[in-house]
Amino acid sequence: MKSSKTIRSKFSFWILPLLAYVAFFSWLIVVIIVGIKGSLDVPGPVYLFLFFYMWMWILLFWGELRAKAIVVRIYDDAVTKSPFWGLIPRRRFSFDELRGYTTEQRSTRIGTFKYLYIYKGDKRVIKLSSLYHRNFKVLKGCIMKKLPALGSETYTVKKALKEFLD
Repeated sequence: MKSSKTIRSKFSFWILPLLAYVAFFSWLIVVIIVGIKGSLDVPGPVYLFLFFYMWMWILLFWGELRAKAIVVRIYDDAVTKSPFWGLIPRRRFSFDELRGYTTEQRSTRIGTFKYLYIYKGDKRVIKLSSLYHRNFKVLKGCIMKKLPALGSETYTVKKALKEFLD
């Protein structure tokens, strides 16, 4: 896996609010649980708030940090990904075992962001985003040289939910 030129992804500013939200929801869940611990007289809305905050935490932690806040390294013969802001050990994919990549563009209130999905068979194994990776264009350029384009995709909530549950 030694390479003369290794490209490593770099996080953008937008990763910080994501981490702040995860920390905030973690703190809020702990405060609510400690507050209701041992109490028999807890109003129903407290449980509703707890459920809501736990759902938000799962959504942010599992959906965003696991899948999109990843460290990617591109070598001459392979690409690696390390989820959860690079805290989980790397998983290596040889370019020979990868099928190709697709692109997607999403518009939000804060701007338009591009996504690049790398496929192994029919499964997305790496998701790069211009929202979370400030050197997205460099990463995309390297991937375009190494893998065939499989077309572009359009965002649907159904597809996003299926991907979240995978």
